[in-house]
Amino acid sequence: DSVVFFWFVVLVTVALLVWVIAKLWSLHSIPKVLAREKGFTQGRLVFWLTMLGMIWKPLWILAVVAVVIDWDALANWLRRLRLPPDGRELSDTSEQRAAGPATVPVDPASNGDKA
Repeated sequence: DSVVFFWFVVLVTVALLVWVIAKLWSLHSIPKVLAREKGFTQGRLVFWLTMLGMIWKPLWILAVVAVVIDWDALANWLRRLRLPPDGRELSDTSEQRAAGPATVPVDPASNGDKA
C-alpha cells in the first residue's frame, strides 16, 4: 500500500505545482493580453517587459503601467504644456535664429531712459 500511496501523493503534488505555475503564468501575462486586445502600439514593449519581469519584478510593474496609461491623452497633455495660450509653439525655430536677438521695445514717453 505504501508504494501506491507514494505515487498518488507524487502525482497530486505535481498536478498541484503545474496548476499553480499555470495560474501564475496567466496572472503574469495579463498586461501582454490587454495590450494585444486594445491594439496598443507599445505591445512589443509590454511583451518584453512582462517576459523580463519574471527575472526582475519592477519591469513587470512597468508593463502594467504601460498598459493602463492612455498614451494619446498623455501626449495631448504634454503638447498643451509646450504651447502658450496664444497657440504658438515655444521651440527655437530657424526663422527666429535668423532674425537675430530679440530687441526690447522702447517706450516713447520714457525718452529712452533706462530705469
